Amino acid sequence: MAAIPCFLCGNKLEKRTDKNEKPYFVCDPCGIQMFVRRQAGIERLEQFIEVVKQQQVSLAEHSYAVVEIQGILNEIRGVKREIETLDGEIGIFFQDREKTAAKESLKKRLKTLLGELEAKAKTSRKH
Repeated sequence: MAAIPCFLCGNKLEKRTDKNEKPYFVCDPCGIQMFVRRQAGIERLEQFIEVVKQQQVSLAEHSYAVVEIQGILNEIRGVKREIETLDGEIGIFFQDREKTAAKESLKKRLKTLLGELEAKAKTSRKH
């Protein structure tokens, strides 16, 4: 369904039609009623609705990219914490081989995550 934001509060206003099939909008919290009666206005309204739809899609795409980046950053933090924990457990003179191997695997994962973050940042800039 077509919708536009209220120009006072920003709430989503669903497009309604009157008995003559003319569009109108009502914002209950603000008490505003907006009627579009002329053909030129109706055409501009349709164009405006399309722009609003496109910007909502664009905003949703950017929001998804931000969520992906936050996920990568959270995983990086977790991997770094695990590496620090293992640093304290490995030992200096008698190193635990399994913990050393785990630490090396975590370092590789960290490098991969940093690459993913860089790639995501580059693709986000193109949009």
